[in-house]
Amino acid sequence: MFGMPWHPILVHFPVVLALLVPFAALAALAAGFRSDPGKVRKYWRIPVLLLALLAVTSFLAVRTGQGDEEKVEKVLASEDPLESHEEMRELLMKAAMAAFVLAAFGLAPGGIGRAGRMASTAGSFAILFLGLQAGHTGGRLVYQYGAGAAYASGKDGGTAPGKTMTAEGAESGEKEREED
Repeated sequence: MFGMPWHPILVHFPVVLALLVPFAALAALAAGFRSDPGKVRKYWRIPVLLLALLAVTSFLAVRTGQGDEEKVEKVLASEDPLESHEEMRELLMKAAMAAFVLAAFGLAPGGIGRAGRMASTAGSFAILFLGLQAGHTGGRLVYQYGAGAAYASGKDGGTAPGKTMTAEGAESGEKEREED
């Protein structure tokens, strides 16, 4: 799409959804209890839908990230930041899938529904944390460690071919120094 790899395009959806889900869950619970406790299941459909979208988009982000992994490894001085990001994105995807299942139970009547709603609401705050961490580690890969250079040429601001980014964000490789 537009000459860009899919991963940078898709990753924003799970991060935004991870931010929205806890607030949607709390709002659905509050709206259901304020109007009619029996209607909470009606309002609960919104967090279930958001968690389904989060599970799907995080799965797609993980899959596309795996496809980009080898290309990005070539421009990194160390694989540690990439591994850290991989762990976070995997945790986010698994947590989103688990919370979706719990939230789906929240559509059931009675105690099972109530337990599903409460458990998935609590889990949504863990998802918020994991989404922020996955976004943060991904941002560090691009902006601090130069992972975006895997797709940029030296002409448009990326790291020149044959150079890598160090942990401090400075280019390494052969570089001539100019004397004053």
